[in-house]
Order: sequence, then C-alpha cells, then structure tokens
Amino acid sequence: MYGTIFYYADICRIGGVETFFYEMAKKYGIYSPAGQNIVLLYRTGDEDQLKRLSSVMKVERWCGNPIQCKQAIFGYSFEKRDLDLIHADEYIQVIHADHLVLKDVMPPKIDPRFRYIAVSENNALSWEKLTGIKPEVCYNPITVEKPKKVLRLISATRLPPDKGPWRINALAKALDKAGVRYQWTVYTDTKGVEFERPNVVLAKPSYDIRDYIAEADWLVQLSDTEGYSYSLLEALCLGTPVIVTDMPSNWEMQIEDGVNAVVLPFDMSDIPIFRIKTPYLKGFSYKPRKDNWGKILK
Repeated sequence: MYGTIFYYADICRIGGVETFFYEMAKKYGIYSPAGQNIVLLYRTGDEDQLKRLSSVMKVERWCGNPIQCKQAIFGYSFEKRDLDLIHADEYIQVIHADHLVLKDVMPPKIDPRFRYIAVSENNALSWEKLTGIKPEVCYNPITVEKPKKVLRLISATRLPPDKGPWRINALAKALDKAGVRYQWTVYTDTKGVEFERPNVVLAKPSYDIRDYIAEADWLVQLSDTEGYSYSLLEALCLGTPVIVTDMPSNWEMQIEDGVNAVVLPFDMSDIPIFRIKTPYLKGFSYKPRKDNWGKILK
C-alpha cells in the first residue's frame, strides 16, 4: 500500500517535468515529513536523470503490477491500461502544458475520477477552453539555493596531437572527480575531436575572443610546445592567468608558476586542483616584451 505516487511513464534526460519532480522532492521529498510516503513510479527512464532523482526521492520502476495507494498523481504520459491498474482513493492529473496550443500532439485526457491541477493560469485556461473543466492552479515548487561559483576556462587552439587534446580530457576528468563546477569553452576548427567530459564545450573559432578571455578565470593551453603563443600572450596582457604545460618557451613569455600561471607536468601526473578551483592570481601585472618589427619593416 502506497501513500502518494507520482506516475510518469517515461522520465527524460532533461525537461520541465523532470525538474518539477526534483524541486518537488527537495521541498517535500523523503527528507520532509510531508514526503515520507511519496514515490515516483516510471516504466522507462534516462539512467542519469533517475540517479539524480533517486538522490532526493523514492523512485521505483513499475512493471505493470496492480497498485493500491491513497493518492495517484499523473502527468500527460499515461495510458488507460495504466489507470486501470492503479487503484487510489484520489486521482489527480497535473497539467504541465498549454494543451490548446499542443492539442494535436498532446490531446487532453479526461476521466470523471480526476481532480485537475494546472501549474499556471495559462495552462488552466487552455484546459478549460478545450474540455469545459476548470482546473485548480498550483504553481511549480522551487527551492532557491545559494549558487556556487562556476569556474570559467577558455582555450583557443587547433587540436592536433601536439596541442594536447588528451590533456584537456585529463584536466577535465580531475575537475569532475574533485566535484568542481566549471564550464570550459574550447574554440577550435579541428574536425573529428570529441571530449569525454560534458562540461568541455567545443565552439566555432572566432577571430576575436578577447572579451571572453578577459572574463575567464583561466586560459588553458596544454601543448607539447609553443613557439610564442598568441592566446597565452593575449590572456596575460588582459590580466587572465593561464594553465600551461611546462613548455620551454614559458620563461621567455614571462610565465611564472604561482604568479600568473599554474604550470602542469607534461604527463599530467600532478594536477593541483585546489589552486585551479580557487582562482587567486587575477590582478597580476604583465608587460609584454618589446618587439623590433618596426625597425625591421622600415
């Protein structure tokens, strides 16, 4: 015998309904007296999303066995065969969408046993126009938590083997393992390169990304070698510290570990995550070396 069940046949990887469950669980879930007897039932679902939901609420895969509960709450993803197997003292359907706009792909399901609850006035009005039934309105629950700082990394580089794409994966994996929240944008035109880590995002190259470099916490260049890297030079001139491998040209570019850079070994065997996740080098002074091209060109 269940208390309250939420039944949604298919749990997607992302979506408003999935967020509805997550926020509902954080506010009224298993850690709240109101949610001790709440269970989410599903037939199919995305593994990652189910793992996320399971961390805050009771989640069970339903194989079609008869169910007895006090309260059954449905979304739009149920069939009559599901309803016939779920016996409840009270039936509720949550109206998550504007069915008047989506009537061809999401026709309304009407049952005299149901109490209807819409998550917005707009959804309630559309449902009433379609069915003649006026739902209650109960807005989506939400819990506001203090946001954590997101580490912003940026790279602008071609990605043949000598530029160290495997090192990008290694650093991203270390950040993930340490639980660091980050977004790493890699501007590149190299085809066929994919990264294993979801927070490493490939972007189409642009001829001017200085504004983005200035806003980043770190510019990252993990090559085997660089002659005199422009992306590193631009970052340093803009006051953005860099994460680099121990390249021979570092000294000449005035790259100094602990001053304007974190220098990593080529084999990525020692990654000082604490130094990286707590950007502390902003505000250093850097003066580029004087060039003599004016004299050469005259």
